[in-house]
Amino acid sequence: MGKKDNFNRAMFEMFGVGKEPDESLIDELDPMQDGDGGFGGVPGGPGGPGGGEPPFDGGPVQFGVEMPTTVIAPGTVIEGNIRSTGHLDMGGELRGDLQADGSIIVRGSVTGNIHGARVDMVSCTVLGDVQADGSVTVDASSKLKGNIVASDVTADGAIQGDLDVKHAVALRAGAVVMGSITAQTMSMETNVALRGSVMVPRDSKGERDGSQSDERREAEGGRMA
Repeated sequence: MGKKDNFNRAMFEMFGVGKEPDESLIDELDPMQDGDGGFGGVPGGPGGPGGGEPPFDGGPVQFGVEMPTTVIAPGTVIEGNIRSTGHLDMGGELRGDLQADGSIIVRGSVTGNIHGARVDMVSCTVLGDVQADGSVTVDASSKLKGNIVASDVTADGAIQGDLDVKHAVALRAGAVVMGSITAQTMSMETNVALRGSVMVPRDSKGERDGSQSDERREAEGGRMA
């Protein structure tokens, strides 16, 4: 439809003057409209040559939205369990279990179990077990009295409990671990104290990973009390 027809239509609809365009003529001349009133023939449009996704078919829409983060400020004291569908930044004191579908950062103190997609312990104290679908980190100012179950663990803080790790454990300088460790691989820097056993399962060929043994021993770069 040309500019003149657009102008005529607008004048007719707004002021009742001019001549109303012939709709049948518009349908014939409009290359963007198909026979069903849609726009399937638009070059570069939905369903057209070089077009993008087809029209919405009623299925679920996938939104690329990040998870919201719940922040619990320092000085806050909560008695009871916390459950979040997003991320959690725990800076206060919790006397209860902490669970989130997203990542968890613990900056305060928790007396209870923790379960998240990932758990980062920063200058905190935790009395309870920690479980993560991904990794767990324990920084130099953090103390944990409880077991860890995770995909990977990196620690240079103090842990009193067992570590059941799917992949790798990295103990950095200053780390203190009192408990058994099970992992595929383990690395230790100097000045690491470890009291417990280290278990590296056999691989699929029935051979042991040469980096560690099944028995308690002094590991390279670290020491076992």
